Amino acid sequence: MSEQSFHIERTFFTQVEPGSELVFFVTEFAARNEITNASFTALGALEQVRLSFFDRRQGEHVEIASLESTQELVSCAGIVTTRDGKPTAHIHAVVVDEEGTTQGGHVLEAKVLFAQMTLHQFGNEEM
Repeated sequence: MSEQSFHIERTFFTQVEPGSELVFFVTEFAARNEITNASFTALGALEQVRLSFFDRRQGEHVEIASLESTQELVSCAGIVTTRDGKPTAHIHAVVVDEEGTTQGGHVLEAKVLFAQMTLHQFGNEEM
């Protein structure tokens, strides 16, 4: 088992820009604020949500849901790390539609209708 301990350097609370794509917004937010390792949560409403599941046998993400209608973002957690020297967001979410049907997985893409995010930036240690 691998364990690491980090101190929280800064905490951000922000409204996610309506109309923005969630993964892009978090990645750009991290770049703009020079964040290379963090964890975050979010709540709100989305549409045009694409979710995937990581198939270990294939070694890739397989799309499991493409949801056009309004979805409430009931749970969203993610991390910011670096890839090729640039911040990148890895996001998992659970969404629910107007009939109460839930779907969850790795977020490939999601258009934000309204969302708030809390992000905790860790110290200089690499994740």
